[in-house]
Amino acid sequence: MNRTPQDIGRQLATRWRGRPAPEPERGEGDAVPLSSAQEGIWLFEQLHPGTAVNNLTFLGTVDGEVDVPALTAAVRKVCQRHDILRTTFTSGPVVHDDLIVEPRVVDVTDADEEEAVRQAREASREPFDLATGPLLRVVVYRLPGARSLLAVTAHHLIADGWSLGVFLAEVSAADIAGTPPQYADVARRQRDEPVDTTYWRDRLRDQEPLRLPTDQPRPATPRFRSAAVPVHVNAEVTDGVRALAAQTGATPYMVLLAAFQVLLGKLTGQTDVTVGSPTAMRQRASAPRVIGPLINMVALRTDLGGARSFRDVLGRVRQSCLGAYAHQSTPFEAVVGELGARRDLSRSPIFQAMLVHQEELAVPSLGGLPITPVLQEPSATQHDLEMYVWSGRADMMGFLGYDADLFTADTAHHIADRWGSLLSTVVAGPDQDLTEVPVTFPGEPELLTELARGTATPIPDRLLHEWFEAQADQTPDAIAIRATDGELTYRELDQRANQLAHHLRTGPEDLVGVCLPRTSHLIVALLAVLKTGAAYVPIDPAYPKDRITYILNDANANTLITNDNHQGPWRTVPTDQTSTITTRPTTTATSNNLAYVIYTSGSTGLPKGVMIEHRHTAAMITWATTTFTAGELANVLASTSVCFDLSVYEIFAPLAIGGSITLTENNALDLIGSNLSDLTLINTVPSVAQELLTADALPTSAATINLAGEALSPALVRALYDQPHVTAVNNLYGPSEDTTYSTHALTTSTDQRTPIGKPLHNTQAHVLDSDLRPVPYGSIGELYLGGASITRGYHQRPALTAERYLPDPHRPGQRLYRTGDVVRWRSDGQLDYFGRTDHQIKHHGHRIEPAEIETTLQEHPHVTHAAVVKHNDTLAAYVVAPDLDEDPTSLRAHLGTTLPTHMIPTAWVFLDTLPLTPNRKIDRNALPDPTAAPTQHEPPRNDTERLIAAVWQEVLEKHRVGIHDNFFTLGGHSLLATRIINKIQSQLHIAVPLHLLFQHPTIAELATALPATNIAEIPVQPRAE
Repeated sequence: MNRTPQDIGRQLATRWRGRPAPEPERGEGDAVPLSSAQEGIWLFEQLHPGTAVNNLTFLGTVDGEVDVPALTAAVRKVCQRHDILRTTFTSGPVVHDDLIVEPRVVDVTDADEEEAVRQAREASREPFDLATGPLLRVVVYRLPGARSLLAVTAHHLIADGWSLGVFLAEVSAADIAGTPPQYADVARRQRDEPVDTTYWRDRLRDQEPLRLPTDQPRPATPRFRSAAVPVHVNAEVTDGVRALAAQTGATPYMVLLAAFQVLLGKLTGQTDVTVGSPTAMRQRASAPRVIGPLINMVALRTDLGGARSFRDVLGRVRQSCLGAYAHQSTPFEAVVGELGARRDLSRSPIFQAMLVHQEELAVPSLGGLPITPVLQEPSATQHDLEMYVWSGRADMMGFLGYDADLFTADTAHHIADRWGSLLSTVVAGPDQDLTEVPVTFPGEPELLTELARGTATPIPDRLLHEWFEAQADQTPDAIAIRATDGELTYRELDQRANQLAHHLRTGPEDLVGVCLPRTSHLIVALLAVLKTGAAYVPIDPAYPKDRITYILNDANANTLITNDNHQGPWRTVPTDQTSTITTRPTTTATSNNLAYVIYTSGSTGLPKGVMIEHRHTAAMITWATTTFTAGELANVLASTSVCFDLSVYEIFAPLAIGGSITLTENNALDLIGSNLSDLTLINTVPSVAQELLTADALPTSAATINLAGEALSPALVRALYDQPHVTAVNNLYGPSEDTTYSTHALTTSTDQRTPIGKPLHNTQAHVLDSDLRPVPYGSIGELYLGGASITRGYHQRPALTAERYLPDPHRPGQRLYRTGDVVRWRSDGQLDYFGRTDHQIKHHGHRIEPAEIETTLQEHPHVTHAAVVKHNDTLAAYVVAPDLDEDPTSLRAHLGTTLPTHMIPTAWVFLDTLPLTPNRKIDRNALPDPTAAPTQHEPPRNDTERLIAAVWQEVLEKHRVGIHDNFFTLGGHSLLATRIINKIQSQLHIAVPLHLLFQHPTIAELATALPATNIAEIPVQPRAE
């Protein structure tokens, strides 16, 4: 027997406890449809209940005492005239006959007007009860001197800014004739009108969110802790705005918007900027007299790319606005649905910044007494940034509202001030080169230059191994190495390295491969190569043979130190073949010669060698030995592969200052189950540190923890500081091209976002735009490194070297390394890291170019296309390979012949095609979650799942849905989500918060979440009798 959703709902409702939810559209009065504007507002209220974000308030001072009885009568009369003012909302709007709005009086005659305004603003932030109403509040504050402050607050579901003006006008009128147009009639007409989203689908396709540099990480669910800073445009600039608008056939709003979008582009480094704007839907003859939310949001997208002047940008903005206005009647939620934008509860869809401009405010009156509007900041913001500007007769005033969970007041002031400065500049000279238009404050370029420079300290002219030799002369009997094969003193290590060096017969600029297991022989070999004047090329013995051969051939290595059988055109030297000479060999090497060449993942599909000279290592060792004490470096865990440049710090910094190194056989995870108790410093990657904490294997002697190679979360920092013995957690950042480390931050347990710190001694860290100009303080830019540690370049890759190592435009003869990392300067002079400009990733401390893995995959005979991304802590491969029957076994084996283990994906997703952008590039953001539940069809297993499936099939118009199908993948969007939740509520007679579907977007997840919901804590309206 086929059962309907109603049948299933009645059956389940008898099983679940809880107060019954109302049937939709029932009440004492008439039920009316939601308008398109109300649908969007109602959706927001369901996703974020209990906020005051949609409260609208008018404040105005009255020169006289308000006649409260007359005001009360007038308010009642206006409420009787307009049904919308007597409307409440449960599952939909319900009009009541006797919902009364009583003006309230507050006596503040013992205070001043400023205090009254403060109280009124605070009261305006009190949420409305949408189900019981009324959704309108009128308050009169009695001021000293027989004056008053009038406050009118309405919920956006029943009003907009224009509506408040209509309300005040009718309240003030002595006699109101005729029947006003009703908002419900507008809503019905809107629902009958066809909706065409074609323009917006084409206009906003492939649009990216605004990546604003925030001071704090974005919370998963916004708390709407809003604040605002004032904005002022003086009379001269205001005249310039109006004049430029007249010259170009634009409007003042378009000029303000163009300046705002240029600023946002400079703040984010983006050339594609979308800003939201509210538009009044009052084109019909009767619409100006309607009270209700006759408003829609439009997305104004502007391509700033290639624009050479502000006049050019203004022309583009004008065209964008005219196109949007011509299609402004398309409901914004329909646009969201058409674009398939899954609602992210942490941010608004489509745009994250908004600009509102209002011409000169009309001056209403009340009982013949003039009302002077009080300019007020927004009570709450739905977007990251909201700019409100009011035009006066001479100047412009307003506020920049901001999400206080994302930005500090200082940052907001900087943004507002930069916008005003930029606006002043561009209206005075709209044809100047846009790249030359400054958004920095006077003196700021000098501050940025100072921030970019690390402390200048003398660097000894010393070869890498000579640091060790100097220490060996001072403390020959101190322990230098602890390894699985025993201990070596400084004297023993020095002599053994000397013996091997004499046997090698290599010299400056020779490249010597070192392919050895992690015993004391490895450290002996590295020092021996350096002592001959040659440079070492570290190779992991676990690498596939083909990769070892490629590195040796690419390096033109003439010697290989190994105990394995790796035949080739190089001389092979086992570790037991040494000279009997124990004295130090002489060398002609200088600080300009190579010390080592480290091979990193390459975007062309092949690894590339980074060439590091002795002078570069001297700069790093100088910083290390002046930043870390001898106590901290007394016994350092040397756990990083010598193929990874963190090892240079671990090995050579302690040996330069008299400390010792404890060499692990594998990696830092060897500490689990070990009995090491005298380590003083651990240098590793965050993911390994987390594993050590989880296993309770962090040695209690290690007071200093250095972390690098991956993003460091504040949660891990706090967990480390929770260990009683940990006194310092250092976050270190740097590419091999800048000799291991470039910036350093001593973190704190209170950091909300972990900085990567300040440049090291003798290092420069410049945050530049695409034209290599410094970006304003707090703005997003690409990190370019300079100074004493910038390496020679890539071995036998002159074109790639020229691409990444650029002439410094501000310091002739110097070079900058382009990192590809996106950063910004914080207010405390440290750098925040925001990601990459390309697809390069860091995985467990290893720098990986996905293209190298993708190229290797596509060399497999059955693979036609491949993409590799990092998802959370998983390296995932997406493969189009129809003949492999979704079995990755042969692909893993294929990769294993050429790639190291850390570059072999652990998650595999087989697709019919890879998603593409309109430019025919792989859309990596559209790749599915590799850890998601299987997507093959699985039918409902119980009554709850059957009910939900039936509702989905009805609303989504699908013949069949499975319990693991994703609501949004099936074409669901915000408005359809509302319908689904309403139907589930009506069938189960329980209240279900809308956000539950967004958090649990499959039938299986939602069915499990429903019984887990604490129904007693959810506000539920009683059934209408």
